[in-house]
Amino acid sequence: MSGSSHLFQFASTHGRRSVSRVDEAVEVLLYQCPKSATGDPIVRAALKACHDAMSGNSAVQNAKTAFEAAAREIGILDES
Repeated sequence: MSGSSHLFQFASTHGRRSVSRVDEAVEVLLYQCPKSATGDPIVRAALKACHDAMSGNSAVQNAKTAFEAAAREIGILDES
């Protein structure tokens, strides 16, 4: 999740936001997703994928895919 282009946009209570780095994706999952979703297995898997990518143990694409799935599942992914 690097480079100048954004990976995707998600809808938050503060409007649309673009995510372009793994650490931003973690921030979204920890602080922007609904509290009721924080224990969701998909959200936990996305957090693990992001942490693995940040530590160099996994590809960034895996984190992106997992984050998109979690964001879609909890209803914050903006696919427009």
